[in-house]
Amino acid sequence: MFEHKFSANKMLVSVWCFYPLETMAPSKKNMNKKKAKFRSQAQKQWTQPLFKGEDGDTVIAVMGPTGVGKSTFVRYLVEGLEGMLPQAVTVKVGDDLESCTVNLQPIPIPRAVLPSFLKAADRQRFRGGEFKRLVVVDTPGFDDTYENDSEILKRIAEWLALSYSQDMKLGGVIYLHDISQARMLGTHRRNFEMFTALCGDDARRSVVLATTKWDQIMPEVGLKREAQLRSKFWKEMIGGGAHTHRFDSNPKSAWQIVHGLLDSETDRLLHIQKELVEMEKIIPSTEAGKQLRFTIEEVLKMMRDSQESDAADAQRKEVLEKLDDQIKQLKIPLLYRIKTFFSF
Repeated sequence: MFEHKFSANKMLVSVWCFYPLETMAPSKKNMNKKKAKFRSQAQKQWTQPLFKGEDGDTVIAVMGPTGVGKSTFVRYLVEGLEGMLPQAVTVKVGDDLESCTVNLQPIPIPRAVLPSFLKAADRQRFRGGEFKRLVVVDTPGFDDTYENDSEILKRIAEWLALSYSQDMKLGGVIYLHDISQARMLGTHRRNFEMFTALCGDDARRSVVLATTKWDQIMPEVGLKREAQLRSKFWKEMIGGGAHTHRFDSNPKSAWQIVHGLLDSETDRLLHIQKELVEMEKIIPSTEAGKQLRFTIEEVLKMMRDSQESDAADAQRKEVLEKLDDQIKQLKIPLLYRIKTFFSF
């Protein structure tokens, strides 16, 4: 136990703090209060279409860079189910260059319409009440065509945290990677770094890393790239318990990936959910927020150090201004720093 003393305007403030605060597990009653508080605050400031979750919902989030095939994956999940879903669901699929998902798109799938090829035990468990409804969430990539990365992080973080505050269970996260890409592009690498920060270490067992677009390359080339992903870029995530899978662009393959998550008996809570709801952080102070700010600062430095032609200079300045704006959005306010330091 220690005492902080802060002097401002000739006033002395003494605040007693117990360390470490983050290791103190909140009681169920206190946790319910935190969830209610977050719901109240989030719904007042909500920036996207509000999805009313239900206790017993199980969420599967589909993430990855723009153009990797997230909406295609979700479309195959609901193929043939449109008439059986409780509301009209239209999954828009874009091309490889433009994003077609700006806001998060949650698609509720009732237990009664699960595909017949799922194991009988899982169908029974789903129908038996452990899972009342499956909610598959199509998310925009951090390199979205129309929105900046800080806004995308805000939307994803808000939705995931609010779903947790509504007692929606996280079934897992599917991260898609385009195997037809000859190498791990800088934007894809940064996208994956953001994803790992958002998930945290404890949630890795609830992650499936799935490769897409195998039909666009020779099998031997794909195998070589897959091995490189497993041994290098995905090594740490796999070491923490994440699973890998190939998506073969058909409904059965999509549902097999989902089935693998539903079949896993692990505690599922993403780090970003814990930070925003339990620890009551603001987005810039989360690990994902810090990672995004670091990433943008890296890009800014590279662009400022690069030599551009006069013709490209105006466009370059416009991009730099947008990146500077994102950095400002991700700065942690001084008042919040003081409040956190003194644990008000």
